[in-house]
Amino acid sequence: MGQKKKFSLTLKLPAEYEPYRGILLFVATLLIANTIWKFSIHGDDGTTAYSSVLLWGMDVTFPFQFLTNSAATHSYNILKFIGQDLTINDLNIIKYHNGNAIRIVWSCSGLKQMYIFICTILFSRGNWKKKIFAIPIGLVIIYGTNILRILIITSCIENHKEWFHLLHEYITKYGFYIIIFLLWVIWDEVLSVNRINH
Repeated sequence: MGQKKKFSLTLKLPAEYEPYRGILLFVATLLIANTIWKFSIHGDDGTTAYSSVLLWGMDVTFPFQFLTNSAATHSYNILKFIGQDLTINDLNIIKYHNGNAIRIVWSCSGLKQMYIFICTILFSRGNWKKKIFAIPIGLVIIYGTNILRILIITSCIENHKEWFHLLHEYITKYGFYIIIFLLWVIWDEVLSVNRINH
């Protein structure tokens, strides 16, 4: 009897595109994950102490609120530690003595970026045991990146509140995705490769 052929869902690419398989898969995963998020997650503008977030109509506020509160508190404590003169209230508004302030809302929790990172690793090549090890480490790095993003924006708006839109919507937003890409590169080029010791 002949051997059974293994079933494979691997997409065959033209030879000239084969070297870029990984990066093409990363971009496709990023775009699809982002689109699914946009159509699945909805929340209010966060002008009250309780900001509801819905996933297909189901209330999923808790993880968003937990991470938002955590990010706001850690950012505030770090800024106070380095000598900044500011306050924080129960709406996660960090306010300077001169009146300039920033509000940390549910969409700044970092959960979207964590979800996208998980998707990019899950749909990349590599051993599942390594993925189970790598994903939590990546999530910690992404959480730290989110704190750094909040610190940068908050520090800059103390004396330049007009910089908020540029920093929030462009510089730190795309910087965040560069970090996700670099984490994926480390995964794809280093961690996912099976190395044989001679």
